[in-house]
Amino acid sequence: MAKKNEQELAKALEKIAQKGITADRQHLLEDIGAQFADYREWIREYVVNAYDAGAGRCKIWGEEDNEKITIFVQDDGHGMDRDRVVDFMTLFRSVKDGDPRKAVGRFGVGKASILAIPGLIGLAMETSTGKEGWKMESCSLLDAKPVQIRRMENPGEPGTTFAVSYRKKVSLAQELLKLGDVLSRYLRYLPMTITVQNLASFQPGGQNFRYINDQWSAYRERVGRKYTFTINDYSFEAILGIGKGSQEIYQNHVLITDKYDLFFHDWGKSVSLPKLSVRIDSPDFELPFGRHGLRNEEILNPLSEYMRETILPQYFDELYDAVQRQSAGDKIEIYSEELENLAVALLRYDCDSRRMWSRLPMFNVWGAEQRMSYLQLHDLAGQKKRLYLEDPNNPGADYTVFDAPVLMTIQPVGTFDLLQKHFGPLLVNLGDENMVLEQTVTGNRKLTSEELSFESALGFHTDTLARYEPDNEKQTDSLRSLFDSPDGAEGLFADLVKLNNLSNEARSARTDLEEIEWRVNYLVERDGVTPCRRQKYLYTNNTVVLNLYHPEIRKLLELSKKVPALAGHWALAMCLQDSRKILSHLTPEAREELIRLDAVVRSQYVNKPPKKTPQSDRHSEGRQQFRDYLRMLAGRSGISDNIIQ
Repeated sequence: MAKKNEQELAKALEKIAQKGITADRQHLLEDIGAQFADYREWIREYVVNAYDAGAGRCKIWGEEDNEKITIFVQDDGHGMDRDRVVDFMTLFRSVKDGDPRKAVGRFGVGKASILAIPGLIGLAMETSTGKEGWKMESCSLLDAKPVQIRRMENPGEPGTTFAVSYRKKVSLAQELLKLGDVLSRYLRYLPMTITVQNLASFQPGGQNFRYINDQWSAYRERVGRKYTFTINDYSFEAILGIGKGSQEIYQNHVLITDKYDLFFHDWGKSVSLPKLSVRIDSPDFELPFGRHGLRNEEILNPLSEYMRETILPQYFDELYDAVQRQSAGDKIEIYSEELENLAVALLRYDCDSRRMWSRLPMFNVWGAEQRMSYLQLHDLAGQKKRLYLEDPNNPGADYTVFDAPVLMTIQPVGTFDLLQKHFGPLLVNLGDENMVLEQTVTGNRKLTSEELSFESALGFHTDTLARYEPDNEKQTDSLRSLFDSPDGAEGLFADLVKLNNLSNEARSARTDLEEIEWRVNYLVERDGVTPCRRQKYLYTNNTVVLNLYHPEIRKLLELSKKVPALAGHWALAMCLQDSRKILSHLTPEAREELIRLDAVVRSQYVNKPPKKTPQSDRHSEGRQQFRDYLRMLAGRSGISDNIIQ
């Protein structure tokens, strides 16, 4: 609503800009002064007025006494005849010659910027067109007292000189220095010569004026490039370069603001692009009175999208070409480290394979003949399902035994944040003292057929549970026969069948548990070689790997030779009871339900008639173990941590 009201006010002011207004001067005085965050910005407005009056030079100097400071602003512009002097003294009246789009001041309020000065004493002016000259003095620009305008007998050369007096707070030398800083910030690219008296380093007979001007040119930037384009009938000129990382908006080469992100404004958040500087000029930017932002901010959404999607890739390609030319002997415009740091920042939001920054070889990898690009790392991470980060405290490690890329600690700035963002679950930090790894494909320990058979018994698959629905008479009888004994088998069977009616939490978690992959392997310490016997299993990337080096897992392996279903179930129960890792969001009650459900599902495997083999007695013993275990579940006695002891 505030923005809408401001736009409506601006339109109304444009309509009266040729007529001016004279009512309610005091309130206007207060409101206009409040538009300027820094009262010294008045000097910007008066120099801009000189530029609009056709001046090629503007000189600022001052005088002081014990009470006040007087600043003089002198230009060689067209000067003012009597009508123009009256225009100047009329609020919101601003008559410009030529194309109004090329004028910097548009509403005629810049002259009133001195109202922001605390302790303003007065304003005086001498102006000449070369044919007629006029003098004016006022205690305040907009007070109700009559302003005396007197004709000058000798008009002199064309131009205008203002004298602004206000109470002294700092020395004249300090005041001029600060006024010069304001001009340098806002008007350094204004195409006119601006000089400010320099009293801070005054030398008799020396050059005692500070020159403000700089050239609006891409060549003023390192690897500077200029781009002109049109968006929705709005015209823009953008200059990109490597510098301090500023993003500035200009109108007719006068700085308006640097508070907007010109690449990500449409995202609603800012993204840091190190050392990348940009300044954009457009006559179509609409300004509030204090020039502290844009009135038509909506223009920034299509602008930032175009800068990000079109200009930025073009400019990065030119930076890459500049680095390549340097390697061929050209002078250094940009260091390769700067290009790589920028590429890492760009990859945080855009890793499209078409972008040069995605294909730039810049990541240091152990054992690689050359550095890898983001796309190469992405492809390898997809194949290997992991990326390793070097242990900086183990310089003698042999990284050739690892089955995926090992990234060095020396990388472009921001690399590890980038890797965490894109590859977080796949990153293995070898610097973690508690790190445990699977043996790599280069390891000497291969899985035996018995170990692979044990692996096939792992996992959680409840699709077979449908076979035990009460309306399936044949399978119901089959399950009941498992508990055919004189000690209350009917109650045991009924209790187990009820497990199909899970709580909402356990029912929801069934799918999550079914999606976990289960494997066996030999785990090693973070050096990739030393056997690990302190950890039962490894859980990463939704995969459980049982450690065949661990004594308890070896016992489960032996049990799997007798009754695979029971060994697989106990492995699941052991891991699922570790609430710190697997499905950490579940309550203990839901975990218990899933464990009991798994026991019911696996019971089908031990109820099949044994084959006539010499091992029949062992299998029979295993089935009896499972029967006893299921009875224990039915009795809700829980599962002990040392169940397999």
